[in-house]
Amino acid sequence: MISAGSIIGPSGSVINQIRASTQTSIKITKAGKGIHQRCVTVNGEGNNVLQAGKLLIEHLERSE
Repeated sequence: MISAGSIIGPSGSVINQIRASTQTSIKITKAGKGIHQRCVTVNGEGNNVLQAGKLLIEHLERSE
C-alpha cells in the first residue's frame, strides 16, 4: 500500500508543486481510525485536472 504522505511530500512540497504547475486544487481526505484508504480530489479546468491526475499517477508509480 502506498502512503498518502508520498503524494503530500515533505512540508507539502510534492502536492504543492503539482497544484502550482497545473493550476488545480488538490485535496486529500484526512486519515481516521480504522480507515486505510484516503480519497484524492482534483478540481480545476478540464485539461489541468487531467494533467494533475497524470502527474499524481506518475509520482505514485515512482514511489512503489
